[in-house]
Amino acid sequence: MALSPKTGFNSQVAEQGRIGRQRIISVTPEPAKAEVARWLRVPEGTAVLARRRVMLVDEEPYQLGDSYYVYDLVKDSAIAEPAPVEEGVLTVLERLHGKPIRYYIDELSFRMPSPEEATALRLDPGVCVVRAVRVAYDAEDAPLEAFDQLLAGDKHVLVYEVSGE
Repeated sequence: MALSPKTGFNSQVAEQGRIGRQRIISVTPEPAKAEVARWLRVPEGTAVLARRRVMLVDEEPYQLGDSYYVYDLVKDSAIAEPAPVEEGVLTVLERLHGKPIRYYIDELSFRMPSPEEATALRLDPGVCVVRAVRVAYDAEDAPLEAFDQLLAGDKHVLVYEVSGE
């Protein structure tokens, strides 16, 4: 079954007959560091909201996920609360922005984890991680969300469909 990028993590895991949940680590405003500023196309130091969490499958950590939003856009919404967003973050984001998300760009890199990352993801020695940064854009090419994920290399298969046109 092909899933939309808007399909939530828990739903994707449920499609596999497993139980997914997210443990929220923090939801805080902070100044945008260089790479976050690049992803969101804002000046470095601009206030962004960072939602940091651990994604679990059957209570085992599968990925770390940090999402970033321009703070002024989301500060008075459910996205700024340290709790799951029941209707989905992307649905709330589209409503706040007033325009739908039209496309995503993924940036993938592969590396060995830091000791802290290996501990958080309970990785065996020698297992790599995949950093997958997905930026969501509206039809005018404005970025709305940057989702920085760190995936356990031994627990994920990434499948992409690329048009031949």
